[in-house]
Amino acid sequence: MKKANPDKTRSDFQRAINAAQDLFVSTCKHLKYTEQKWLAEVVFLDCAIRWEGFISDLIERYVNKDSTVVAADLTKQVEKQFGPFVAGLIQRVLPKHVRQKDIGRLIDPREKNITFSDGEELAKGAEKYLAPKYSAKFLNLSKQDRASITAWTSIRHFLAHRSQRAMKNMNAALGHADLTQGATVHLSVTGWRVKDVGSWLRAKPVGGDESRVLLYLKKMSQVAASL
Repeated sequence: MKKANPDKTRSDFQRAINAAQDLFVSTCKHLKYTEQKWLAEVVFLDCAIRWEGFISDLIERYVNKDSTVVAADLTKQVEKQFGPFVAGLIQRVLPKHVRQKDIGRLIDPREKNITFSDGEELAKGAEKYLAPKYSAKFLNLSKQDRASITAWTSIRHFLAHRSQRAMKNMNAALGHADLTQGATVHLSVTGWRVKDVGSWLRAKPVGGDESRVLLYLKKMSQVAASL
């Protein structure tokens, strides 16, 4: 069976991120301030959505390579719902390499993307679905990487929904201790709340020479390369 290639999934995502960076840099300088804010939001939202698709596709590619952990999880689910006796009567065994087109339904019968609410849940989900050699890539993400994932996921949710709850969650993520130190400090806020997301993404942090939206896209690409 021809197995899907995680490397292509990764390179396709990074190519899209690079294109978004180039678009923002080449276009922003020709726009008025309000238009620059809008562009920062649109570029960020597009890439955050692409991140969700990338993670879902990447997990499916790894399951395609080795489905033993998913098979074990399904067995546990059957045991939990029907008991070990019924589970023991079910003799069908999943092949180690499940067909690519069947993996989505295997993990979620509703065929939705495999998504996670934050960086910590992503690591836990990878451990649930993936063989150790693949889940280790997610479990080895640093605290700063996980906090960064949580931050851009929460910004994505705010931009998509614009609710007070989403704004509260976003600001909590942006002020998280793991984000406000070290290399990710420019992705965070300390002692105040972000209200105008477009303005904040467009702006360059103190001591920085690039807009925050570009810093976030580079961080997405960096994290993707490690998975």
